[in-house]
Amino acid sequence: MTGHENKVYRLKKVLYGLKQAPWAWNRRIECFLLQLDFNKCTTKYGVYVRAIACDLMFVCLYVDDLLDTGSNTTNINEFKRKIMLEFEMINLGLLTYFCGWNLLDITYGMRLISRFMDHLRVPHLLAVKKILRYMKGTLDYGLLFSKHGRSVSNEIYGYYDSDWCGDKSDRKITIVVALSSCEAEYIATLMGACQALWLENLMSKLKIRREEPMKILIDNKSAISLAKSPVAHGRSKTLGQDFTFSET
Repeated sequence: MTGHENKVYRLKKVLYGLKQAPWAWNRRIECFLLQLDFNKCTTKYGVYVRAIACDLMFVCLYVDDLLDTGSNTTNINEFKRKIMLEFEMINLGLLTYFCGWNLLDITYGMRLISRFMDHLRVPHLLAVKKILRYMKGTLDYGLLFSKHGRSVSNEIYGYYDSDWCGDKSDRKITIVVALSSCEAEYIATLMGACQALWLENLMSKLKIRREEPMKILIDNKSAISLAKSPVAHGRSKTLGQDFTFSET
């Protein structure tokens, strides 16, 4: 500004599009949720939990979209009323689709095919046709989550497998080199154990109590024996200390 070259503007409000905008919005909405007695989940980013007596309420934050659910409809409606008074928001009603989870069964296939969009060939077209036939044949399929958990098993199973460099397209992103199928299966078991612990911590933060431990299932007898009783013999001595985590 002419005549005030030695002065600078002080930004009183973060404008949309600036680098500071996401951070400022996240801090603003987080302070508001904390004032409403929500606790920030340290295991999963963007998840807030509030427990009042036997009533639970969850809020999932994704950029500027909010997903709220809970065990008490009155508390949910009251939360919506308060947040719409604080911010300019629109209630979109009941949840129908969430982050593409309605097509979770074909997510991997679609991602794999999308890698070749700039150079499609006949095998890729045939793969897309298989996905479309699968979608047409499973239109009436779905998952039913009972409101009362007594009729649903509370056990959680994890299935892990590794084919030891059988996928040529993904082989280049392998984080560690396995020298045998036993090592490949054992390392996959380790990754499964890490995911199981993360899920256990997340469920505990969400006030979901479980008595039974998670079960990890693998289909390699050598890897199972190695996990139960690790012995530094010729086939396993190349495994470092990092991969003995699954013993616990």
